[in-house]
Amino acid sequence: MPPAAKAKSKPGLEAFARHWLDARSYLVKTGDFRPFSALNTAACEWCEDIVQVFGGVYKAGGRYEGDLQARLVEVQLANLAGSNLGYVQFRADIPGYVKVSKRGASPEPKKPATLDYTLNLKFVKDCWLVTRATWDVVEGGS
Repeated sequence: MPPAAKAKSKPGLEAFARHWLDARSYLVKTGDFRPFSALNTAACEWCEDIVQVFGGVYKAGGRYEGDLQARLVEVQLANLAGSNLGYVQFRADIPGYVKVSKRGASPEPKKPATLDYTLNLKFVKDCWLVTRATWDVVEGGS
């Protein structure tokens, strides 16, 4: 995790959001869930669902192809002064990609999308962790 993402501040929250989105993209590219899971508490059910969805494709011998790097577009932050709680909303562009759901399956093209994410965070042992995450499709997707 970048040192800036460990800061208990608004800039730290933004750096964490960027790192979290990069870890999500890495999960999609590789199926390696460990870096993404390390950023979330066990209470974040949506985070675990993401691991199961993308990781499940790789377990079945499938893969994702194309530009899989999500891009953060806009960030809104809230951090209660002196509190261990934070809140981040951000918009991200997800490029179009191809999903092959399992070994031997036909490629499934996925359209680009713009998503709004909301992360509830808690500062624990000198770093932020996601306790709850949600997303909404703003535009596109398939």
